[in-house]
Amino acid sequence: MGKLSGFTLLFEALVLCLCREMPFAAVARLVGESWHRVAAIAERYVELALAEADYAEVRELAIDETSKAWRHDYVTIAAERRAVIFVTETQEAQAVARLAEDLAAHGGDPEAIRAVSIDMSPAYIKGGRDAPVECGRDLRQVSRDRPCLTRAGPDTARRAKA
Repeated sequence: MGKLSGFTLLFEALVLCLCREMPFAAVARLVGESWHRVAAIAERYVELALAEADYAEVRELAIDETSKAWRHDYVTIAAERRAVIFVTETQEAQAVARLAEDLAAHGGDPEAIRAVSIDMSPAYIKGGRDAPVECGRDLRQVSRDRPCLTRAGPDTARRAKA
């Protein structure tokens, strides 16, 4: 049996593979289950993966927000390299503080972050200055469309990008 009663581990693996490529509703139609059952399988494995997450090696972050459901409800997303490591349902300054707490809870050190690329909204600037993420205390804007938080300064960020 898989982690959810009533499904085999192989079926759950199939559902998870499909969920990476398709909307839950399409997966539900394809496998003959309800959207809620498909979402429950995906949610359970996401929770298991998050419990195992280790952010000890995280040194650079990208932080941005996106609206959800075509409204003015925003979520903040933090990514390290190609993996999303944190999502919270706010666009406010405390989003950066929540990220620092989550980073520490998963073995990461907020003080070890060397560079953070962010949206230059006032909320993130305030959050970057107030949060226990060291690089947030030396805020410099590289350019209006490519902002960066870094201890080394804008020239180093530009050289690293090239």
